[in-house]
Amino acid sequence: MTLESLEKYDVLLFDWDGTLADSTPLWTDTMGLVLGEFTSSMPSSNDMLHAMGDWHWFVHNGYFASEKLTAYAERVHMLMAERRRETPLEDGARQALGRIALPGKKLGIVTAGARPHIDEMLEIHELTDAFDVVISSDDTKAHKPDPEGINLALTALGVKDRSTAVMFGDNSRDLMAAHNAGIDSVLYLPPGAHFTQQEIADKCAQGCEPVAIIRSWHEFALPNAA
Repeated sequence: MTLESLEKYDVLLFDWDGTLADSTPLWTDTMGLVLGEFTSSMPSSNDMLHAMGDWHWFVHNGYFASEKLTAYAERVHMLMAERRRETPLEDGARQALGRIALPGKKLGIVTAGARPHIDEMLEIHELTDAFDVVISSDDTKAHKPDPEGINLALTALGVKDRSTAVMFGDNSRDLMAAHNAGIDSVLYLPPGAHFTQQEIADKCAQGCEPVAIIRSWHEFALPNAA
């Protein structure tokens, strides 16, 4: 994918964890550590990835009762607050954002992460001023694939024509949220990604295919990248 292929878009929205931030390993490790306080039964690494962004998965699959979900979430966030400074950006993400942020473009984040987490991480990585809007889980009642977060971002940015907006994400929930909001999506799928392209496609509803797949943020520095 090239900068030229983004010319049609005035608004570019990004997922945070696993897309701009290389945080998935830290999240799954923390989730597993806390889960061990609630049950002796542990899901596979792949199943743990499915639970990211929707911790009701643990309830639906019998790891603990629904009344324990709030306590689990609070414990995970408490531990992540102690560990999140360890989170690096995805390789090349900072440079890509700098090249994408052309005059007239508006950038935003739509994440299932909590507001304190995303605000601190943006400050740590000196990206607070890089985005025109940030929508966190504290701003929504429903999470991706529900389009609420994207809709809030588009409204905040004054978007009238949704064909001018695109969402970058690393999993099926991001792609489906974009589809449900009526905007295009781009799949970030680097080598060694936690999900394969086929696994993501299998989970996506018909019609939510991304307009492009990028394997590295460095593609935006390559004028002839496909």
